[in-house]
Amino acid sequence: MPFTDTGSGDLICFDYRHGAHEINPPIVIWRHEFVDKGPVVPVAASFRQFLGGLEKYDPEELLKSLEAPSRERDPG
Repeated sequence: MPFTDTGSGDLICFDYRHGAHEINPPIVIWRHEFVDKGPVVPVAASFRQFLGGLEKYDPEELLKSLEAPSRERDPG
């Protein structure tokens, strides 16, 4: 369930794929352009951890976590 976007079309989401009854679901980024190894990238184990990470935001580290060895553009 998305709760915000990255400004480039990707969505930051609560990850309820493992059960709608989770009280503290993990946080993921859904990448809309790439199809390699799936478009979902884990960001934090919980919303609290996600918020705590905002204080220590390091753009280079975030971008490294989003990079994949081989990225293919979504043909659609």
